[in-house]
Amino acid sequence: MSKKTKIILAGVAVLLILATLAYIYFFSKDKNEDKTIQNYSVAEEYEELGLNQNQATDFNNSGQATRYNPNNGAIERYDEDSGEYQRIATIDKEASYTEISPDAKKVLYTTTNNPESRFSENVYLFDIDNADREYEIKDVFSPHFLPDGSLIYQSFSNNSSELKIVKDATTKTIPLPDDTEKIIEAIDSRSVIVFDFQTDLAEATAWIIDIPNQKTTQITQGEGLKVKAVIDSSCIGIQKSKGDKTSVELYNHETGKTVATIEGISLDDIDWRDDRVFYYFEKGVVYKSLFASNQAKEKIQVVEGPILQLKVLGNQKIFALSLDKLDIIDLR
Repeated sequence: MSKKTKIILAGVAVLLILATLAYIYFFSKDKNEDKTIQNYSVAEEYEELGLNQNQATDFNNSGQATRYNPNNGAIERYDEDSGEYQRIATIDKEASYTEISPDAKKVLYTTTNNPESRFSENVYLFDIDNADREYEIKDVFSPHFLPDGSLIYQSFSNNSSELKIVKDATTKTIPLPDDTEKIIEAIDSRSVIVFDFQTDLAEATAWIIDIPNQKTTQITQGEGLKVKAVIDSSCIGIQKSKGDKTSVELYNHETGKTVATIEGISLDDIDWRDDRVFYYFEKGVVYKSLFASNQAKEKIQVVEGPILQLKVLGNQKIFALSLDKLDIIDLR
């Protein structure tokens, strides 16, 4: 998840807490809308329940959701079967970001430092089976897990910009193209995408990094550039902007071919879990489309928009976050 999205989501994160408190099932009258949608609205009970606006849900590249709950100091994981958040561990710091490893054995969380010349975080890592034993790394940027459980992040130590990969008490270091902050998107345990972190529509660049061979290759650049990678998928999403128009290109990094281009949406409006299907939000509707034939889209559900983010959880549920509610669409 980009930091820009994190900042936006912080203001509406209370919506996610209400997911454990109330639900409303309704069915669309459209013949293609036979999915179940749960609608969680900002309710008057908010103040009575003492909910905190800083609560937000974070997603790893495998479609698993976690959050920090400031009401009880717990890191919690969303369970798709029960539809509830379940406690993983209690921490004594206020986390700005949380993530569970794809194998669900490790958890990381970050605390935000006061930025001076650049944005930085401290990252804390622990095994779920031994949450009392934490591993701390200071002054990092964009920490994430790789599928093999490795921790990857950008480091600015020794006045240099480097990619660090930590696994089993060993650290691999790969130089980065420049010293600006980079967002890291894991493709698999051997390769990641990095792109320039930005809060406006300035020109930015993205690279793919071959970790074993320590090879960095530029793949694209453009205004308003954002990139999304998904574990278990050979496709990456590339967002570019021109004036007030935004488009998303689904690009197969293995074949070097564009699979689909969707005009008028942002990268936060689209998600997928593998190379079979992808889901996206367009003009108030969530659609499903096949990578093999992206023109044949299927209407899944009407969702009042605009939304801030659409995320697919394990091909079973879709989170659609808007300014005043969270819609959870059950795909089963």
